[in-house]
Order: sequence, then structure tokens, then C-alpha cells
Amino acid sequence: MTLSLQKILSVFQDNNYIVSAKVLKDNGFDRYQVEQYLQDEILLKVGYGLYCLKDNVPDEFSMIQSRSEKIIFSHSTALYLLGMSDRVPGVFNVTIPQGYNVTKIKRDFDNIDFNYSKADWWSLGVSKVATPQGFEVSVYDKERSILDIIRNKSKVDYQIYIQAIKEYFSTQKNFRKILKYSKVMNLEDKVRMYIEMI
Repeated sequence: MTLSLQKILSVFQDNNYIVSAKVLKDNGFDRYQVEQYLQDEILLKVGYGLYCLKDNVPDEFSMIQSRSEKIIFSHSTALYLLGMSDRVPGVFNVTIPQGYNVTKIKRDFDNIDFNYSKADWWSLGVSKVATPQGFEVSVYDKERSILDIIRNKSKVDYQIYIQAIKEYFSTQKNFRKILKYSKVMNLEDKVRMYIEMI
């Protein structure tokens, strides 16, 4: 294996196996080298300015995540990734900070439902999980995901909502954490109502 090939493999490993043209350029690979790797079938172009290794094609979760570090999987998509829903998302729910421009992302993905969050809530409860294919993505934790579906109950499928609420409040509860989050998100009264129902 050549030094150049080892370096490009290292760049992909360091970036969750999806790399932008800018990252490749910043690591010393010019467009002619990238073109050669595409012709040699070492790389695949998977989106506008995005590349992956031919033997390690990413799933849709990691493709979406690679577009911006501001994207956090949320609502019913987060519930699926956290194992609290068995319904595979057809439309991916993500949350981004208010005012963040998603025009280019919308151009490439028509199956994303964008939710906008206040800046002081946006990073509340962010964690990392592995997708079904093993790629690491950002997702809201169980408590934040429950609060998101309580806040947006009318936008969530009724069966997903009931399953997640029942599962969380009967088996996976962390009252201290969800109450702390609910104070920040102005949902404390609603959460206390669910706690009292148990």
C-alpha cells in the first residue's frame, strides 16, 4: 500500500468515512488525485463534494450528518436510533439552531424534516450513537427526545408517541435529568403530569 493511499484511508477513518472535497484538499489531496482515486474505484462520490471509500458506503444517517455538524437527529428519528421505536424513518427528523441556513442540504435531501431550536436548547442532551450500519452520528438522548415529542405531539405519529412515552416513564426513566431539561425547555408542568400518572 502506498503512502498516499495510507494517508487517504487515515483521513476517511478520522472523518467517519465520509469526507468533503475541502477536507481532502486540506489534507494535501488535489482534485487530480481525487479524480484518479475515483477512476481506480478506491473512492465513490456520494453527494455534492462528498466522497466515501468504495468498500465502506455510508448509510443515509451518516450521509445526512456529514453535511453539517449542526445537524442532530431528533424526534421520532432519535427514538429509532435509541431503540425506543421499531419504525424505520422514511423522513429523517433533525434539529438545527435557529437561523442556520439549510438551503444546500435541502437541495440534496428531500426526506428531511428540519426542526429549529433556540440556541440555548440546541446542545441540550446531545450524545453519539451508532447507526444500524455502525456509523457514529449525533442524536438527542432519551430525555431530550421525549421532551421533543411532548412539545411537538401533533407532528409525531400517535403509535410512536404512545410507545415512547410508556417505555420511558415505565422502564427507562431518569426523573432528575428529564426535569432538569424540562425546566430549560419550559415543559416542567407537562412532564410532572406524566410522572404523576405513573
